[in-house]
Amino acid sequence: MEPALSVDDPFGVLERLESMAFEPSEWHDLNLAAHGLSLTGQFERAAIVERVKQKIRILPHQIETALRVLNDLGHRALLADEVGLGKTVEAGIVLKEYLVRGLVERVLILTPAPLVRQWQGELEEKFGEGFITPLDEGFRGFEKEDRLICSMDRARQPKNAPFVQARPWDLLIVDEAHRLRNVETKLHQFVAGIDARYFLMLTATPIQNNLFELFNLIDLLKPGHLGTRNQFAVYFVGDRKAQTLENEGELRELLGQVMVRNRRAEVGLQLPDRHVHDIMLDPSPQEAELYRRVIGYIADMYDEVDEGAEFDAEEARRTTRGIDLLRLMTLERELVSSSQALAATLRKIIPREPDPEKRVLLDELYELCLSARDSTKACHLLELARRLDTPLIVFTQFISTQEHLRGRLEAAGLAPVVFNGSMSPSDKESAIQRFKERGGVLLCTDSGSEGRNLQFANVLVNYDLPWNPMRLEQRIGRIHRIGQERDVHVFNLTLAGTIEDHILTTLYRKIDLVTAAVGDMDLILSKLPDGVSFERRLFELSLRIKDKRSFDEGMKGLADEMAEAKELAAKVHQLDARVLERFDLSSLEDAGVRIK
Repeated sequence: MEPALSVDDPFGVLERLESMAFEPSEWHDLNLAAHGLSLTGQFERAAIVERVKQKIRILPHQIETALRVLNDLGHRALLADEVGLGKTVEAGIVLKEYLVRGLVERVLILTPAPLVRQWQGELEEKFGEGFITPLDEGFRGFEKEDRLICSMDRARQPKNAPFVQARPWDLLIVDEAHRLRNVETKLHQFVAGIDARYFLMLTATPIQNNLFELFNLIDLLKPGHLGTRNQFAVYFVGDRKAQTLENEGELRELLGQVMVRNRRAEVGLQLPDRHVHDIMLDPSPQEAELYRRVIGYIADMYDEVDEGAEFDAEEARRTTRGIDLLRLMTLERELVSSSQALAATLRKIIPREPDPEKRVLLDELYELCLSARDSTKACHLLELARRLDTPLIVFTQFISTQEHLRGRLEAAGLAPVVFNGSMSPSDKESAIQRFKERGGVLLCTDSGSEGRNLQFANVLVNYDLPWNPMRLEQRIGRIHRIGQERDVHVFNLTLAGTIEDHILTTLYRKIDLVTAAVGDMDLILSKLPDGVSFERRLFELSLRIKDKRSFDEGMKGLADEMAEAKELAAKVHQLDARVLERFDLSSLEDAGVRIK
């Protein structure tokens, strides 16, 4: 006779079974109900909506989108709403649901570099969730942080990628996911190597050039969902060159199992109008002389920098040539912002200049800055603030310019509120609250504004123009967004004859960039010919300003390229509509398409 199997039974379960001692049926039913509630994918309602909707406005389509991701799409989804419908809020709801239910702990959010702080601010402000970035002082490394927001380019750097890919992440979120459309890029390959249980992609333009880009995104999100690349080509594309769409209903059915696509017309969202006012000002004689002399200095110095060195913010921090180029570009930006900003930089670089002749020249430029302190732009800003008599948000790129404007406004009795990236979170909250309650003027830097929704104001002044149109769009997007109930007015202050003048009149006005729909700018810039960056192109053109013919031809060429890029972007929207029109499951069912 075999010995009885010895089994540890600390809770006496086996003994109770042998004696037929069962719990009441009510306990059994309650146990089943509890297990049912704990199952992932069983989200009858968004548990956190009631908690956060007192802080932010959550629209019905955003809740419905989140519930579709949680219930129907297997926790791997492409959020492809049209621009301005709040994909970040939808992702935030999904993220919060996972967190409050204990379903995720390790979360990685990848975005373009300019959006890192914006994501960090929005998750903290709207959902009360703190995330760290590699830019933060307390960052401990990619292998240690469980809640991380990082730029795509930084995360995929050879020194960082192994740590990112070695960790099993519970949730991966990729914003501006159309950047993954090309399987040959290092970025696509890097993201493909990340181990993530749940996966969200966000993009307003899932198709940018052709249908195979859509395939690449879906195959990265859910491998094999659209078959192999060859099967997709044969069954859905037809004529590859003409991009003929075949078997539309079946393609939309498959997309409906991994994608959510909301449109403004469907959700009834219409943003107020945007009005742009360009104010061209004549510089004072001192400002004109300062501009002429500094541009001459920058042009001479640029000849000493390797012209083959491409401008890249990350590279600029690591190489001498990159630092030199970045410094020259910064000097020119400061030059058209304020003499105070330029003087602050000159004070730093003069003692470090080893060449005695150049140091003498820099001293002369510094003295010119001091003589040009009576800023034409600042005088007009004071007039504008008094005349409009409404809460005014004033953007500048530089803290030195911000401090100068604060002094001028305080001297005029206008009591401005300062807001920049060097302030603590509590100071930022206090500043915004003061501005919201009492109005006046909010002096804001680009880094300070990221992630902040300021739609309680509707007037914005660009005291200096960012050279990257994406930055300009992000400024305007702070007030021209969901929740804005009044028409938005944007004032651009520029000095005649400067690079800002030419950027505004030749580029932005010609192709109507300032009034373009928020979110379209990235698509337009992506259609420019490959090569030197947009900012580098502008910088090099500005150095030709003494040769009027060469400068005008260069600016016209860049404007023509941007106009062509805008037309290409429009064609992308047309292709998008062909593939994704009537993209919702109910319309497919009405058309008799079988939903698996």
